[in-house]
Amino acid sequence: MDYQDLSREELIMLVDRLVEEKRRRRYGLVWEEQEEGVEKILRGNYPVLAEVKEREIINDKTKPMNLLIEGDNLHSLNTLLYTHREKVNVIYIDPPYNTGNKDFIYNDKMVDKEDTWRHSKWLSFMAKRLRIARELLSDDGVIFISIDDNEQAQLKLLCDEVFGEGNVLGQFVWEKNPNPTFLNKYIRSSHEYVYCYSKCKDRVSGLYETHVYEKQDDSQPLQNKGNPMSVLEVKEGEAELNFIENGIVPEGVYGKIKLLDDVEVVNGANANCFRIEGTFRFRQEYFESAVRENRKLIFKTDKMSPRLTNNIIKSKDFAPKSILKTQATTQVGVNEVNNILGESEFSYPKPVDLIKGLLRLNRNVGAVVLDFFAGSGTTGHAVMELNKEDGGNRQFILCTNNENNICEDVTYERLKRVIIGYTTPKGKEVAGLGGNLKYFKTGFIEKDQDEEDLKNQFIDKSLELLSIKEDTYEKLIDNDSFKMNGGVDKVIGLYMDIDTNYTLLDDIQGMFDEYNVGVKKLFMPDQIDIDNDSKIEDLRNSGIEIHRVPRKIIDILEGWRK
Repeated sequence: MDYQDLSREELIMLVDRLVEEKRRRRYGLVWEEQEEGVEKILRGNYPVLAEVKEREIINDKTKPMNLLIEGDNLHSLNTLLYTHREKVNVIYIDPPYNTGNKDFIYNDKMVDKEDTWRHSKWLSFMAKRLRIARELLSDDGVIFISIDDNEQAQLKLLCDEVFGEGNVLGQFVWEKNPNPTFLNKYIRSSHEYVYCYSKCKDRVSGLYETHVYEKQDDSQPLQNKGNPMSVLEVKEGEAELNFIENGIVPEGVYGKIKLLDDVEVVNGANANCFRIEGTFRFRQEYFESAVRENRKLIFKTDKMSPRLTNNIIKSKDFAPKSILKTQATTQVGVNEVNNILGESEFSYPKPVDLIKGLLRLNRNVGAVVLDFFAGSGTTGHAVMELNKEDGGNRQFILCTNNENNICEDVTYERLKRVIIGYTTPKGKEVAGLGGNLKYFKTGFIEKDQDEEDLKNQFIDKSLELLSIKEDTYEKLIDNDSFKMNGGVDKVIGLYMDIDTNYTLLDDIQGMFDEYNVGVKKLFMPDQIDIDNDSKIEDLRNSGIEIHRVPRKIIDILEGWRK
């Protein structure tokens, strides 16, 4: 807003409004809400999505479909209100830090340090997006937000307002650079923050780190005098001899066992294969199985009485510490992007291990993960690596604009290479992690038009939104009158023929019958009376769910705007 263009009366009204806002809010943030250009677009248009089919990557149809949405994130988030309301389990975002160094653009203008309203603009920008983010979170969902000192105090108060002060889970401190610059004469900053909030703290079972450790319980004797004589073969490195560090233990009789071969000992372990004879508790096969479980044969004294350790791998869950101790630094993030894409001008990408560490705190290995400041695509990369490591089926949704072709040339290109594999600038071949990806762009339907024309346009654009909402991406039927998509144990149909003869309804039952799946849904235009038609009732009785479009989509988008 350019205050120089306001009249005296308008300025007085603005001041009165801010005074009233301040009076109403005894504690917390007060800022001037400013309408962004991208927000004005939504006043006159409904956001929709259109797939860029040539950028689709499908490796395994049984695995989750990951989504990359190109467009302003306010527009993308509005479409997700229909497809993913209360379905997102984890959100991670790395928003602009508003440093004043050309990192934050508001209404197509760089916000610099001289802008006296820069904090207000940032808060207005973030508040709109965080309010939608809260709507997208499941009841047990959590959000992680990276930030630095420029806005961390304002962000804390803003999140207290949006998510509720009682829903804060904590604040992490992450060492981004162990060797900060010497140019600062006061305090050399080497850290950033990660705020963590929940939608409903009572529904979050906890955030946990798993600590795995190996405990060596008392060993058990290998011999049992009532057993018959047998021979065990011990391979190199499978035995520990506590009474000798280096040397030779000659073959011979040692108490109740017979050593059939000399044993060469190096650093307290056998450096060669040897055999022992005695009245052992078990045979060779069991011993080899025990060795595979990381158990060892121990000879504590020169009497050579063998014992077998009982190594037990245990794990314990702890709430994470507030200090994120990791080798993942900002420079690591830069190196990761450069290794995948070559030299990149993308500034300060987060390292994969930082995001993986945060995602691990949520135990849902099938989580839906959203990042609406996707940048270089680190969150998607982290999700794919984590799925590879623990066999999870997490799905990511990334939203970013295409300023300076970032979505096409950086985000998408990185995700594609991570999925299918790539060669580093030094010639190292890196295998792909696999996975599926669909690329969408935001688009718009103008509101100011005849109601029937509006509905018809929405029906034409509904399939992408429906397929995302219903997780049905495989095209089964695609013609002007009827479209059908399939997914895992589900098919959906979109009836597009508003002819009052409903002639196509006679064929729809057979189309659905071809697919033996658990869920069948038919979406019908609002113009058709789905409650008083015998043919539609027959479809409903056959197990096909009947739903209306596009009024429900429109109502959701309009309801949020109000």
